[in-house]
This record gives sequence, C-alpha cells and structure tokens, in this order.
Amino acid sequence: MATKSPDDEEFITLELENSSSSTVKEVFLSVMDIYDWDLRSILSSRIVRIRAHRDRLMESSRYFEALLSGSYSESSKNCISVRWDLESFITILQFIYGYPVEFTLTNFLSLLEGSLYFGVQRICLECESWLCGRKFVDDSGSLEISLPEIIVVWNFGIEHGIPFILDYCSAWLAQNFAEAASYSSFDCIPDSFLESCIKHPQLTVESEKQLCEALVTWITNNVDSSPQSADSEASCFELMQKVRPGLLPLGFILGLSGFPSLSWFAAKSIHLVLDIISNPPMMINSALSEADYDNFKVRLTQNTKKLDFSGCPQVTGPLLVLSLLQFPYKSNNFSDWVRQSLREFDRLRNDKFMFSQMSLKTATFEAVCEVNFSKCPGVHFSDIVNLLNLSFPSLRIFRASYNVHLNLKNMLNLLESSPLISEMDLSVDCSPVMLLKASILSSVTDGYQQLSGKLHVFNGRPAFSKLTKLSLEGRTELRDSDLVNISLLANLLSHLNLKGCTSLTDMGISKAVFKFKQLSSIIAADTYFGDLSISCLCSGFPSFDCFTGTKCDPKHLKPLAFTLQQLDVGGCRSISQSSLVHLLEHAPFLKELGLRDTALGDDVLYHFVGCSLEALDICETMVSRNGLAYIIRRNPKLIVLKAKGCRQLSSSDGRLHSVGCMSKYDFVGSATDGDNLDHALSRVFTWEELRLGWGFYPSSLKILEPSIQMLKAINVGVGAQLGELAVASLPKHCPLLESVSLCFQVISDSAVRNIFQSLKNLQVFELCCCLGDLTSDSFKIILPNLRRLKLQRVTPWMTDMDLILLTQSCRNLSELSLSGCKLLSLDSQGIISRGWPGLSLIHLEDCGNMTLDGISSLMDCKAVEDLLLRHNGPGIPRNFIVDAASKLPLLRKLALDLCDARDGGFDSPSATGRFFLRTVTIARCRSERCAFVLPNVAGQKHTMHKESIVLEWNSEELRTYIVEERV
Repeated sequence: MATKSPDDEEFITLELENSSSSTVKEVFLSVMDIYDWDLRSILSSRIVRIRAHRDRLMESSRYFEALLSGSYSESSKNCISVRWDLESFITILQFIYGYPVEFTLTNFLSLLEGSLYFGVQRICLECESWLCGRKFVDDSGSLEISLPEIIVVWNFGIEHGIPFILDYCSAWLAQNFAEAASYSSFDCIPDSFLESCIKHPQLTVESEKQLCEALVTWITNNVDSSPQSADSEASCFELMQKVRPGLLPLGFILGLSGFPSLSWFAAKSIHLVLDIISNPPMMINSALSEADYDNFKVRLTQNTKKLDFSGCPQVTGPLLVLSLLQFPYKSNNFSDWVRQSLREFDRLRNDKFMFSQMSLKTATFEAVCEVNFSKCPGVHFSDIVNLLNLSFPSLRIFRASYNVHLNLKNMLNLLESSPLISEMDLSVDCSPVMLLKASILSSVTDGYQQLSGKLHVFNGRPAFSKLTKLSLEGRTELRDSDLVNISLLANLLSHLNLKGCTSLTDMGISKAVFKFKQLSSIIAADTYFGDLSISCLCSGFPSFDCFTGTKCDPKHLKPLAFTLQQLDVGGCRSISQSSLVHLLEHAPFLKELGLRDTALGDDVLYHFVGCSLEALDICETMVSRNGLAYIIRRNPKLIVLKAKGCRQLSSSDGRLHSVGCMSKYDFVGSATDGDNLDHALSRVFTWEELRLGWGFYPSSLKILEPSIQMLKAINVGVGAQLGELAVASLPKHCPLLESVSLCFQVISDSAVRNIFQSLKNLQVFELCCCLGDLTSDSFKIILPNLRRLKLQRVTPWMTDMDLILLTQSCRNLSELSLSGCKLLSLDSQGIISRGWPGLSLIHLEDCGNMTLDGISSLMDCKAVEDLLLRHNGPGIPRNFIVDAASKLPLLRKLALDLCDARDGGFDSPSATGRFFLRTVTIARCRSERCAFVLPNVAGQKHTMHKESIVLEWNSEELRTYIVEERV
C-alpha cells in the first residue's frame, strides 16, 4: 500500500451529489478559494468535490472528528462521500471557514438540522441566538413569522427535542394567540403545541371567551370531525380544563351545550356562573384558596391591549381587584392576605388620594388601552374608577353599554381620573315610548343631585379631557345641565350620540352644539332636536384668522354644519321644513345623513349641496322618485340606502300610483316613472345595504344587478312589489347577502330553499306577513351561520315537531321571533330552551297555548336580554316580572300582555329590586281592562283603562308612561 504524502495528510476531498440537478456537470472546489465560490454555479452541478483541511473539519465537527480519527475505514481514505443537501452543507462548510452566513426563515431549519447531524455546535448556538433575537412582530405590527411557519418550527423542535425552539414557539403563540386564531391553519396546530401555549404565563387574550372560542373551533375540527378515541377525548378534556369558566359570558357558555364533546364543560360552567351570580361572596371564598385562585384571575400580561368582560353578569369589582393585586409572596397566610386587601379596597375605593396611598399594591399594565364592561350588571363603576386609573394609566377606550348602574357622575369622575380616554360608550336600550305620543305619569327621583358644573383645575390650569367620541344613546335620565357639565370637561368632542335621550330639550341640545365646536358627527335621532339646534349648527364660528387681532371678516365665519360628516336626526318631528332646507344648504361634506320620519320632501332634498354621501336614511318621508334620483345622481359613492315607508316613491310627481291586479307570482306595478330612479340606482358603483318599500319593482332588481353583486343586507317592506320569481333570484343577483328581510311579499318553498341553499353567509332571515305556500320542507336545510330568525304570521302550520326540526337546522340562533304559530303547545317552551339555551332575544306572540300553564322551561334560557310574550295563553302569574328579573341576570327588556295574566294583572318591580331590567311594557287589547298595579306614587295606586303602560328606570329615577293601546 502506498504511503500518504504530506499533502494527503493535510487535505481530504469531500464528494457530494446533487440529485436535483438535471445536468451531468462536475465541479472541483478548494476551501482555499471559498470566498470566491459561485454558489449558483455550484448548485447547478451534478457532482461537487471539495478539497478541505482534515484538522479543520475534525476540530469544528463531531461528525468528522469521529469519522476521520476513529476506526472507520473513511479515516484512511483521501476522498469520502457526504450524503446531505448540497446547499445546506456548502453553507455549513462556509461557516466552518469563517465565511459570514446570513440566517433566514428559509434556511434556518435546514442549517440547524445540518449542524445537529454534523455536530457543529457553533452553528447551533448561532441558530438559537438568531431565533431568540427575532421579534414576534415588525415595526408595522405584522407578524414576522406566520402561523404555518411556526407550526413547522414547532414540529421540528419536537422531533429533535430542542428546548429553545419549543420555548420560542410557545411564547410566540401565547403572545400572538388572538391573531393566530384567525388563521385557517389554526386547526393544524398540534395539541401539544396548543397546550404548552395555554400554560404559558404570557398568554395574551382579550377575554377568556376569545381563548375558549378558539379552542372550541380547534376541537370541532380536530376531535368532533374524527373518529372518537380515548386519546382525542383526553386531549379535549385537557385543553378545556385550562379554561377559566368563571370568566366566560353566560350566553356563550349556554351556547356550548349544543357541542356533544363539550356538554360536560358547559354544564359545569353554567352551574358555576349561576352560583356566583346568586351568591357573589362565593367567588371570593373560592379565590381564598391558593389552588383555586387562578380560576378567577383575569389573564393580564404586559402585552395585553384590550380587556373584554362584556356579557359577564358574574364579574364584579372585587374580581377585578383579585386580578390586579400583586402578592409579595404566597404562603400559609395567602387567604388572610386576600381578605385584608379586599377590606382595604372596600374602605378606600371612593377616595382617590387614599386609594393611591393604600398598602395593597396593584399591578400596572401600560399597554391596556381599551376596557369593555358592557352588559356587566354586577360591576358598580363608582367602586372601580380609581382602580382603573392606577392599573391602566394608558386607557383610551372605555365601553360600558347597557349598564344602568353607571351614571353621569361616574362618567365625569372617570374622565377626570383617566384624562387620556378618547372614546366612551355608555349606551343603553332606547325607550319604546314614541316622542310626542306619551305623557309622564310619574317621576320618582332617587336622590339625584346635579353636579356643580365647576371646571376642574390642575396646576392652576383647566384640566380638559381628551374625549373625542361619546355615546349616551338611550340615556333618558340625561338632562340639559348634564350636557353642560360634560362640555366643561370635554371640549375636544368630535362624535356625540344622543339618540333616544328624550329628557333633553331643543334648547339644551343647541347649547351643547355651541359648546362642542369640533363636532363632526351628531346622532340625535328620536330626541327633541329641532329648529334651535339647527340654527346653532348653521351659525358661524370664528376661524383661526379671527384671533389674529384683525377685524373678523364674515367669510371667516364657518358654521359647524360645514364640517359635519355624520348627522342623524331621524324621528325628530319638531324640525320644520325651512330649518331642514337651511341645514342641507350648509352641510356639503356629509357622508352619513339620517332624516327618517321628518318633514323631508323633494322641495327640501333639492337644497342638499353635498356630493359625498355614503349612507342615506329617508324612511317614512315624502320624498318621490325624482327627488331620490336627484340625490343619488349627486352622490355616486352611496353604499347604504334606507327608503322604506316612502309612499311617494310610487310616483315621480308625488302622487300615488294605483296598483292593478296582482298575480300569484308577481306584483304587476308600473315602472315607467321609475326609469330615472332605477337608472340612478344602477349607476352607483356598489351597494352594501338596501332598505326599500314603495316603488320597488321586479324590473328594479334586474336593472340593479351590476351594482348589487356586493350587497350584504336587503330589507324589502310594505309597498314593494318584488314577486316570487324576483325573491327566488336574490341569491343570483346578490351572492354575498348576509341579511334578508321580507315584509308583505310573495314567497314560496322553492324561493326560500334557494335562499337557504345558496347564501352560505346568511346570518339574518326575517319574513313578516308574506303571502305564498311555505312548508316545513324549507327549514330542513342546515344553516350553521344563521343567528337571527323572525317568522311573523307566515308559519301558522308550525307544530312542536316542526319546532324541533328548526332547532336541528338552525343550531346557532341567538335571536328567535315567532308570531302566529297557533299550533304550538306547552311543550314548545322546553323545545326552545333545550334547542337554543343561549338565546338573547325571544319574541313569542299568538303562539298557541305556550304559556297556558305558566312559564317554566323558558326560564332556562338564562342569557335572554329581550323577552316578549303576548297572546300565548293566560297562565302567567302575577309575580312574573319580579321572578324573571331575579332569575334572568341579563334581562333588560320585558314585554307582556294582560290577556296572558293568570290573575288579571302583574305586580311591578319595587324600586329596591331593579336588577338589570330597565324597561317593562304592558299591552292590552281594546276589549280588556288594564289591571296592572303601578308602584306607589305619592300614596296613590293607579289603574289604567284604555292605555298600555311602559315602566322605565335607571340609576336615578323611575318613570311610568301612558302609551297608545295596541290593536
């Protein structure tokens, strides 16, 4: 055997084969020229031979150390074959020789795998440093690594048992969980990956519901859709065990009952939440145990930006305290520490200075900028104002809609303590009492005190809030003086929603308009907004040029209406035509305009000077076809049009058409006067929502076809003459429809079936008093996305069996309204509560004998917020209002009929037991005598004979209204 030369002792040739190359090209390389290698040429070669130093390879690679210095036959060879991906090996070799290597997400795993195989420890360390140094999101807020990519990285880490990869992936998914859950690839996450994420201390979610929703989706697509096995059931159990049911919305939990694999979790969670609601101290007692403490602790991290408690009646101030407390240690006196902290919080919660100085320490979360307490009747905001200020110093958005416990004083205190808040939503349900059609029977005030109205001062200067958007919708307790108090603190307001604030006067609103000089959006529908307010809107305010010391020229006086982008004064009947003309002449930049049920006609509409409208509401006005065509032609960007109830749309000149005979399939109506309107409608680029009635013909739908391809919602009302064939063609013309509402139209089984089969995104379906043959066959089609179903006087044939069929085809309903189903029996209550336990709205009218024997099973729909029961059988007990308010924690609106009263009437709730219920409406038929016993006002009891009664109350007062009787 020939002896090796010194050159052979120093060098060895590495031979690699590139199986992906289609050429027969061979190339010979030397590491001496490694900086001059042409990588593109190398990768295109079939055979690559590289001359490298033996010692360098053995020093840098454990693989070559064992291969070249051991007892392997390769140790004596001058050329050895390396079977590995060519590009990866070339990069590893370059790294060994000091060539700078750029790590990317594309080559990271292949380099790491190669370094593990060849034992190049330095590359492993570089890979770890590169991965752990990567940010989860870039400067624009987008994910640097996508979910599918991170799943591949996780699987690699599991396969090779690399801890730093598993830690990085768990942290990535934990901190980006909300965004990851929106990916379609979320279902592809391995269960071990998901479980490690949930356990991670940095798991960031907006709410426990967001976490649970994602897990339910994952379980549905991975467990329920595959053959049942012990492993899949165990995986489901382990994941759901990590969810904290005490923090889930009640309605959401009830909805989980329909999932077979989650019924155990739903039952446990419902029981827990209802126990907490009925006995709030139970939660505190449970949290006193260190083992159970985490089950009631809100998930908060330094990355949390939004906190959402909406729909959780069990949430209270003490629960928030428990989540924010920073415990210095956990030991045998853990429970004593909790009790002491809660006692101190209770003692000092209303004293801002003492609260900030008290010994208990709360964590601060700088990133939290939005908090949502909507539909949380257990939260008394006077208790937590100071806590929010200390724990969330960057709070900018505060939502607490449908909470009667939050009054104006709480709001102003919060604005004072958290001056960075820019958006606040305190909306409640608008009153069912129509303006100018009711008289106040009584007004009982519970110690309501007007605020001083003094301007807050900080460091010798006025302290103004940064509030720009405020919604007070439905706040009937709001007075003119309250608006003055708000204006003293929030002078930057640009959006104001006063819809349904019926205690405000035109004078009060006009003063507010004058104070808020930066308003660009005003929603004042169903208020006493009138001529004074419009006069103030159209009066000139000095521009900046007027403050330079020179005399102000009239051209510098610009009215507030000039800068308005949104205005809704629907239902404000006190506005005169001349004032409307004045308003429309001074508002050229409006994008959204609501003039429903006002004195609007063509003569007024022709004065509108704007051309930027995107949404227009002219329902119940006197606008004709020519008038509407004029406004549409001027505003080609319109995407939302509401024009129901406009009888003059049947004529171009304001005179009603006489409609001839109508066939079974089509309403034959003349469209000769509609050519201008139909042409204008078709010229709009795209419509997203249409509400039409009089003057809407079958030909209109065909003409509109190009512009309604993107239509999301259509509402066809009285006076429209679509016909059965046009209804059946809706999916063809509008394939993206999510909401379909038809009133007084001709329908059929085939038309409804076509809608159900074709519209995959259908969420709302309403039929009201429609003509045609409709059977239960239409409702055999599975509608997984349907959320609201209204069948009014269209299914008189519906029996209990048909109702069962409906529960199976529409499993995910949240709102149900049935009317005229006279064949339903007492058992239908149980069918509804078992089929849809999570309903938030239940309207049942003229539905057989459903309540003949009282109301029992319907009370199992614990998440109901709006309940209407009329003419379903005279079996409702006298104490039902109080009983419903106490057993249905989210109930806000209740409507009953005296015809259904078992004992001839109902007892009203007492002033001390108001719960969450805000409005009670009692109706009666003409032939019945009202026997509703009103609360004791001024020592008197009142019995009404001809009118219906509406009770409303909030944190300040109780009101009783007389309203028109129901026919």
